[in-house]
Amino acid sequence: MKRQHVNADGNVVAADERLIRSSVAVRDRTRDVATQAAVDGMEIDGDARRWCAARQIEDVRRQVLAMGGLVEEQIAASLHVLTERDATAGAEIREREEQVNAAELAIDERCAYILARRQPAASDLRLVLAVVKMLADLERIGDEAKRIARLAEHLVGEEGGTDVTASLRELGVQARGMLRGALDAFARLDEHLALDVMRRDRRLDEIYKGLFAVLVERMQHAPDQIPTELDRLWCARSFERIGDRCKNLCEYVLYLVRGKDVRHSGLAKGGEP
Repeated sequence: MKRQHVNADGNVVAADERLIRSSVAVRDRTRDVATQAAVDGMEIDGDARRWCAARQIEDVRRQVLAMGGLVEEQIAASLHVLTERDATAGAEIREREEQVNAAELAIDERCAYILARRQPAASDLRLVLAVVKMLADLERIGDEAKRIARLAEHLVGEEGGTDVTASLRELGVQARGMLRGALDAFARLDEHLALDVMRRDRRLDEIYKGLFAVLVERMQHAPDQIPTELDRLWCARSFERIGDRCKNLCEYVLYLVRGKDVRHSGLAKGGEP
């Protein structure tokens, strides 16, 4: 159930809608202050400017976490459709996908404004750059979740077998856990948690490879079931891709903490720090 809040006008709005409106409100208030200062022939002093910039950057960080929460809900809903063979959540998943896309656009616009007007440096600059990259991965994780739900709707009337269903469920649980861990690592700037999440991708890959072999064998023995088994295989592949995207998120966390890009390094391949 979505959390609801009452705004200043007494209207009830959803949490994700309030998130986007908050971003717009912060932007408008910032512009109003600068405009009024120009009209009055004054300049905003250094402390006020730094406080305003810090407030905007913190606002962006909170919005990314909220967007990540929506994406995590997408994974949970798509997993429910797949394993419980319940297609009723399909409409909700498509609606939430629109909310994720709207959040991506709002945050991206906010980052562009901060880069152009605030000219952040050092850790603040790394945060804004990391957020821009994280947005793309979060949006694509949401796309993978929507794809899983769409494929799962084709499988509602099909019996997949206990072992296959259990493997798909474990894949989904692992992928969702990796996303939650990556978001927690970002919220806390926790290097050790980020590394732990990256190592979890090995387990997800092992489950995927085992399920891949089982599904290929089933297609060889029952050619008439190839379309159905392929749908299950693409669902498993999407979960595996979500794990890869979560690794990317953790790499951005390490970039924030260490100030060093760890992509294409031993860490990116799951090696030890």
